[in-house]
Amino acid sequence: MFRDLLPPFWHGAIGTTLLALGTAAAIAAVAQVAIPTTPVPTTLQTAVLFFAAAALGPTVGGLAAACYLLAAALGLPVLADGAHFAATGLWQAKTAGYVLAFVPAAILLGRCTQRRPHLGGAPLFAAVLVAHVAVLVVGWAWLGRQIGWAAAWQHGVTPFWLGAAAKSALVAGLLAGLRRLRHRPAR
Repeated sequence: MFRDLLPPFWHGAIGTTLLALGTAAAIAAVAQVAIPTTPVPTTLQTAVLFFAAAALGPTVGGLAAACYLLAAALGLPVLADGAHFAATGLWQAKTAGYVLAFVPAAILLGRCTQRRPHLGGAPLFAAVLVAHVAVLVVGWAWLGRQIGWAAAWQHGVTPFWLGAAAKSALVAGLLAGLRRLRHRPAR
């Protein structure tokens, strides 16, 4: 959607990797500002990831999510409250399903906005919201295996609907604002 505005360097493998690493670092940074809810904290991680995926494309978004997941799995304190998956192991962590879902959700959203670069308004909000719903559904399924389906829905999905809608509106609004700046006549 906006990657074409970047100099040619940022379109190659090194530029793509740097954009993805920068996005992964931004996701890790916003994860440290969390509203403590249990068993899943509330953060702006998906807002940062989905903004990058929609603005920079599916490759950057997917790679950023994969780098973030890898960092957490390797024990770097990138999750909310400085947590990581090394202590419990990725497959035992209650929040792993949400983070695993970041990868396909970012790729799908990035592809959507790449194929429809003029997507805006309600359709763009809906696309970002669908990405959020995908993360919540995969997170719920993962969490449900550990604490039961009803409890996972109550603690791992229900508290996040309003936040998902708000973050989707934020991302769609930022993208719409960038689009307006991009098409504003030069003075």
